[in-house]
Amino acid sequence: MASSSTVETVGEESGAVDADDDRRTDGNASPVGSSGDTEEPSDLPSDVVFGLLSAERRRNVLRYLHETDGEATIGEVAEYVGAEENGIEERRLSSTQRKRAYVGLYQNHLPKLDDANVIDYERARGTIELGEGAEQLFPHLYLDSTDPEGGDSGDEVATSNWLDVLRARIRDLIPF
Repeated sequence: MASSSTVETVGEESGAVDADDDRRTDGNASPVGSSGDTEEPSDLPSDVVFGLLSAERRRNVLRYLHETDGEATIGEVAEYVGAEENGIEERRLSSTQRKRAYVGLYQNHLPKLDDANVIDYERARGTIELGEGAEQLFPHLYLDSTDPEGGDSGDEVATSNWLDVLRARIRDLIPF
């Protein structure tokens, strides 16, 4: 994995990375964003993209930010995520349901998205903004629904569930 204790994150200042942490590498022991090209963000490896999108909470965070102005507080996102998970309106969300979503986002999901430069998460201020890497996830984000900008992702999506489409895309990426 990473041979140094620090790597340059895409578009950000240096940050420490655990040697066992593979979230910032492309599988070839080269840190994401270390190609020397600092003007354009590096593409996230497919395994990172699919890993980030594997959790419904992270998909809900990205949908919320994408469908709003790209900025929110953790409280707003937690209410949205809690309501989505419980299949209810935000105003009907109990404090326990809201807290469950908030804690999971605060401790796990938002830091993972921030580490991948998909969001900019200011933990101390409780603010979240879409990051440079978010655009890479949007084509995969709406595989199970209609794109909010009016277009379908295709006829295949309309007749298949999200997991089947994801498996087909992974099969296309991996030579057998």
